[in-house]
Amino acid sequence: MSNDDTWTTGKQDMSFAACSGSKLVNMAVLNPQMPKTGDRPRIITMTAGGNDAGFFNVVINCVYQQYLLINYGPAYPDPNGLCAIAIKNATDYIERAAGSNPDVLGLSEDLAATLDDIFASNKIGDRESFRLYVTGIAINGLVEKFNRVYEKTIADYPDKRVRYVEVTQGFEGNRFCEEGKSHRDQYYSDDVWLWNLPPPYETDQTAEMDHYYTTRSAILDKEDPEDFSHVFDIFNDVKFESGVNGPGWMLRPFHPKEKGHAAIKDAIIAQARRDGVPGVKG
Repeated sequence: MSNDDTWTTGKQDMSFAACSGSKLVNMAVLNPQMPKTGDRPRIITMTAGGNDAGFFNVVINCVYQQYLLINYGPAYPDPNGLCAIAIKNATDYIERAAGSNPDVLGLSEDLAATLDDIFASNKIGDRESFRLYVTGIAINGLVEKFNRVYEKTIADYPDKRVRYVEVTQGFEGNRFCEEGKSHRDQYYSDDVWLWNLPPPYETDQTAEMDHYYTTRSAILDKEDPEDFSHVFDIFNDVKFESGVNGPGWMLRPFHPKEKGHAAIKDAIIAQARRDGVPGVKG
């Protein structure tokens, strides 16, 4: 959004406060991101809650199972397997009705409490033109239950300056898990907008790929995330500006690629135009 000036009436200052691994409590309470959103922002966008719901546990226990020394148990849907347990825990949290257990909050209650904390910030005050745009998550299945809870909680929230922004439909046909998508498509296809891990044993028939699987040393070039001349091993490291590498298998999968981010941007801008936010072209 900061590199696209076609939707604003003038130059806008953008602040990026998000951090991988954050939970809802990190929006405005514990190691809060709100102080990093600039002075009296007109718009704040928020995509959070997947870590609260335990989606990471679902991914590592049902999809990747990358820890060789862990016994993941019987395959899903056997209730004794770690995959089934992770899915049940996520489902219970997402579907837990408000007030059903005062000691264990569900997704709707956690989101509402987070909205309370955000709107209590002196950065926002009582400005009618302010908007908080909360996006859903662009996958499907269990995540759709998550999105519907978000949508209803925000619709019922008393401060109508918060909006739920649907992004799922924009990803239809562009997920790596959909029919017709190959392993190679995960890194080379313009039609896949979400990251996945590379297949650890399947190689593309190019000299560079062959060299990579021989040396196991390629790392993503941070400056050009769509440059697939570098291919990754199962650790799929991410190179940060500090020069320290992060575990890409943990940070990247199920996050949007460049075109995915563009689709989310378009959905947010469309909502900002409908709301008539000052500084946004109609």
